[in-house]
Amino acid sequence: LKLYLKAVEPVAETAKLPRVVFIIDDIGYDIAIAEGFMGLKIPVCLSVLPDAPHSKEIARDIAKSNKEMLLHLPMEPEGYPEVNPGNNALMLSMKREAIQKTVRESIEKLPGVKGVNHHMGSRFSQDYVKMKHVLDEIKKHNLYYIDSRTTNLTVAFKVAKALGVPAAEKSLFIDNDLDEKTLTYQMERLLGIARSRGEAIGIGHPHPETLDILKKYTVQLIKDYEVVPASELVN
Repeated sequence: LKLYLKAVEPVAETAKLPRVVFIIDDIGYDIAIAEGFMGLKIPVCLSVLPDAPHSKEIARDIAKSNKEMLLHLPMEPEGYPEVNPGNNALMLSMKREAIQKTVRESIEKLPGVKGVNHHMGSRFSQDYVKMKHVLDEIKKHNLYYIDSRTTNLTVAFKVAKALGVPAAEKSLFIDNDLDEKTLTYQMERLLGIARSRGEAIGIGHPHPETLDILKKYTVQLIKDYEVVPASELVN
């Protein structure tokens, strides 16, 4: 009697899909476009300016939706004052108390906020001590930080990690140019980064063209990638 033993097939581990985060900055001026991003079938994050005309109303809508909200915290840019970051921006001339008060009040304007990234800030985000003041306050509120990398000289991510604040860095801006070919090229670059590194963060802005490209890629993103809110990538 011959016994035929069938080899047991090893159970293959489910291959992890590359993870992608999309953050839409500068939310607070246009309710309709914000609602467009909230209506996407992928979990994009919306980063809301603390003092834009419709920030409070949009923040309430985001809180009711299944989307994640960040505070888009204005900071001093290179080229200031010609380049203006808006009201209640963090400036290098400010002392620790004023910086932390501004951060605290900005967070309190957006109930339900989960994280923070910076608006402009190419000058401010280079300063280790000032960024430490910012991130000390953010840590008190148990929020994460996304370094928008508006300059290659930013220390924001480095400071966040040193303080134990959950953090990540932007991979690229997807919509510095709104031409459809360039938007497509940037999306492909972002997805290439996600495939090679396992994860990527793309930052966009509330333009109809940006909304359209995300709609165009939605089926592919759902099939081949795991689009996650930023809180899942930093933790």
